[in-house]
Amino acid sequence: MRRRGGPEKLLPGAVLTLCLAVVGTGYAYWNGNLRVEEKLSTGEFDCTFSETGSVTAEIRTAEIRTADGTETEEVPVQVSVDADGKSTALTFPEGVPESFFNGEKELCIRCPIAEKGVKVKTGEPDFTKEGEKITLTPEAVYLALPEGIYALTAPDASFLTARTAELYQSAEETDGTLYACLYLRAAKEVEPIELPEQLAVTEEQLTALPIADCDFPENGIWVSYAFETDLLLEQAQGGRSAETVGFGALTTYAYWTDRLKLTGKAAVHFPVNLVLYDAAGEVIPDGALFDDRATAANARKAQDTTEGAP
Repeated sequence: MRRRGGPEKLLPGAVLTLCLAVVGTGYAYWNGNLRVEEKLSTGEFDCTFSETGSVTAEIRTAEIRTADGTETEEVPVQVSVDADGKSTALTFPEGVPESFFNGEKELCIRCPIAEKGVKVKTGEPDFTKEGEKITLTPEAVYLALPEGIYALTAPDASFLTARTAELYQSAEETDGTLYACLYLRAAKEVEPIELPEQLAVTEEQLTALPIADCDFPENGIWVSYAFETDLLLEQAQGGRSAETVGFGALTTYAYWTDRLKLTGKAAVHFPVNLVLYDAAGEVIPDGALFDDRATAANARKAQDTTEGAP
């Protein structure tokens, strides 16, 4: 009788097992993982309102955008910059003329800024395109008279109508100082706002109005408007649309922008004809002093001006 499972039959099985072991080891090697870690830095682009230099504002003819000393008029401005330098508030204590709203004049504001890291793209704005629309929101209405400034508590509704302005902005360098420049011009109203031609106020009504702690260079109605906008600053590109950063097989495009916030308050003058009546219905002549509160307020202003003089 012949025995089964002899050595001659075990040899092929042993060879097959050995082959599978070799193939299995190779399979594990072929699927091994290789991990690579690297850090990629694209740079820094950070802008703030500068503590050096001064903010300037001027009214100039809208069609002439080159300051030649004859078409411009400086507008006083007060500045308050936040601690982080990313936002600033402007106040125009003497307001801007009424010609700003009829399109004859534009308000040019120049704020010095500091750049950190990548340089800021500079250049004049494109005035051939439509500007950014911003809203001028009325906050208060004042009555300016020779004897004092009064806050109107119930003004005509036409003075409380919001206005629209066109804004052009740019970053420009002058004498080594970088400025964020804003060119603000009143937009044409879809429906013209009709203002009253005359305002009649009695002595009793006037003395009941609160005295305003402000000062304006002309008599008439002054409306204080508030506005805000973001200043968009772009990196200097040197004619390229993006900065190319290469790392082996990795290629990326870095384009830096930064934003600064600006808010402002400015009063606009409306030369409305004012008529004052006394208790008897007689017209009070210009310059007549009949409100002791206004007289006292004017005295305080004169004293503050004297004490603040160099």
